[in-house]
Amino acid sequence: MMEFPLKKRVDVIKSSKDWKDLILQAKLKLTKAYKLLYQGIIDEASEEAWKSVVDSINALCIALWSYEVKSEYALSSIVGKLKELNIVDVTTEFGNAFSLHTNYYNSWFDKYIVEANIKQVEKLITKIEKVIERFMQRHN
Repeated sequence: MMEFPLKKRVDVIKSSKDWKDLILQAKLKLTKAYKLLYQGIIDEASEEAWKSVVDSINALCIALWSYEVKSEYALSSIVGKLKELNIVDVTTEFGNAFSLHTNYYNSWFDKYIVEANIKQVEKLITKIEKVIERFMQRHN
């Protein structure tokens, strides 16, 4: 595997975290997002879904390169690099998820829009998990 594409940035760190733990955390946060949504707590549901995206992307970065991203800009940059390098394209799902993060602070979306975007988050997690599984099969 190639070198981590954002290695020289100050908003990434070498990480010894276990990617499996982050994927599990992402799924738990996604479940919590759905629960909050169905309870009518839309802004918090939005943010939990966003947090699950952060965990998922970091799980992938850790699995592939042992690095973790620490800023929204670095997250956006790595999503672009993942597409550019033909590792995985989660650009649409990431964009939807970022709108959920924005919604936490502004609460513009109704429950149907939030639900649709949370479903995109679920797709992102699934895509990332498949990439990690393929990588691990090849490297174990």
